Amino acid sequence: MLKAVLKGQEGKPPRTVLLGLSYENLDRLKKGMPIRFDSGEIGLTPGTEFLIFAGRTEQSMAADLEEMIGPHTEVRISPKLKS
Repeated sequence: MLKAVLKGQEGKPPRTVLLGLSYENLDRLKKGMPIRFDSGEIGLTPGTEFLIFAGRTEQSMAADLEEMIGPHTEVRISPKLKS
């Protein structure tokens, strides 16, 4: 996977995070193998984890995430994706 941050104007925080997935990455995602990495790997403040995953539909992906959601998890999902 290619990871990069495009910086905004001088002195401003990054505006765009690029994640380029190889075909091998896509094959892994299709097999239910998510990709995780820490934001510090791409020069952002460490401690925020990126989790990249795939599913057949947005609704099925939301269902897959239910096991990761606990009582202190704040979830924000676009209303247009809720079933």
